Amino acid sequence: MKLRTRAISAGRWTTVSALGRSGLQMLQVVVVARFLAPSDFGLMAITMALLGVLSVLADFGISRGIIHFDHVDQRTRSSLYWLNVLLAAALSTLVVVSAPFIARFYDLPALTWVLAWTAQILFVSSLGQQFNVLAEKELEFAKPAQNELAAALVGFIACVVAAVWLHAGVFALVAGALATAIVGAALAWLRLSAGHRPTFHMDLQEAMPFLRFGGYMMGENAASTLTRQSDIFIGGWFLGSATLGLYSLARDLNLRVSMMINQVVTRVTFPVMSRVKNDPIALADIYAKTMRMTASVNFPVFVFIGVFADEVVMLLYGERFRDAAGLMRVFAVWGLLRSVGNPAGSVLYAVGKARRAFVWNLVLLVLFPLAYWIGLQSKGLDGLLVAVVATQVLLVWPTWRWLVHPSCALPFGAYLREITIPLVAALLAGAGAWAAAHALPHGTVRMAVGGVVGGVIYLGLSALINRPWLLAIREMAHVPQRARR
Repeated sequence: MKLRTRAISAGRWTTVSALGRSGLQMLQVVVVARFLAPSDFGLMAITMALLGVLSVLADFGISRGIIHFDHVDQRTRSSLYWLNVLLAAALSTLVVVSAPFIARFYDLPALTWVLAWTAQILFVSSLGQQFNVLAEKELEFAKPAQNELAAALVGFIACVVAAVWLHAGVFALVAGALATAIVGAALAWLRLSAGHRPTFHMDLQEAMPFLRFGGYMMGENAASTLTRQSDIFIGGWFLGSATLGLYSLARDLNLRVSMMINQVVTRVTFPVMSRVKNDPIALADIYAKTMRMTASVNFPVFVFIGVFADEVVMLLYGERFRDAAGLMRVFAVWGLLRSVGNPAGSVLYAVGKARRAFVWNLVLLVLFPLAYWIGLQSKGLDGLLVAVVATQVLLVWPTWRWLVHPSCALPFGAYLREITIPLVAALLAGAGAWAAAHALPHGTVRMAVGGVVGGVIYLGLSALINRPWLLAIREMAHVPQRARR
């Protein structure tokens, strides 16, 4: 199968998985928000922010290394597998031991047991992680996508049962996350491990090339994750769990939208870019198409969320979370801006410039928390919101100059063109949606009318000024018929 055909098939399956998992996560929030308090979401926000950082440390960049290096023999895979498992076990234990001290720092006693239970996700996930990576390396996404959907469904059921019938509060969210991790690891062993199961062999010398490659990548990912979660870490100390809960719900919805769409594209394009890493022209072309694809899907979604923030909050979270509507609008702008720079990581990893990414994220790790701290100290929540948006605006040119251009030599004019065309179409569609629905009373009818009108306008404008994106979507959606026997 040609690389292009395999990439399209991989994109199709990754899209199905991402949409399905995100849909279940959003439906889960819709259901359990009626049974949980904002403070419960605040506790979980701090917990998942911490686990996000630790999961990067547990992986140590090894997953990307397995994809980057052309040949990895069975003995080396075994060494890498057990190294990942041991790192994850050590970090899980560290969280359990330090949980009381973290809870005391935030003055949130309930955080102790939430952290202790959720920490087990690190260890459980490590048991099946390598099998998923090896499947992705070969652009075999069907079974991993099916596994992810099945695990997400079980996690959804566990969370809803715990919240609605067992009245477990914040531990309903913990139960859902744990169930997802357990089922995901079990399915990876059952369906993806054939021919790849580790032996009881571990030699650090065999793992050293991956650790050297992954060291910078782990540092870069850890710095990136710390930067991304620093508003939660700092805000949790300033704002309290209830306000942080409202903040995190608005933030996480927009972050989830961005990650859902970008992960579909970057999970597929990273292996593809790795295969053409020695061809700068092909690499620049793939990156430009990646930018156009992510922007063309992301931008109209974020514009829709911004225009209909009140309806989105009431539909998803209910009356007690009404105050999150203003936050939702701000984070729609934040999510749109943030999505622009997301694909840069894939091209950096593909050409082996992990050190450059590491330095970049170290700089951001200093600047972003400082900006958030200043915002919170000066204007409280409003100051934090200004800081999170301003930092994303100021990153557009430096992202191209420091990350994109040295990796694939894509000119800045071409870089801007790939995002300007879908941005213009999305803004015009958003204006049309608002004009069509603003006279209607607030509610789902208003949102539905605006969504339909905006969607028609966006597709029409895309047919005129963004035809390559429509053709790519049509090609990805096409399922070839099997030849008749």
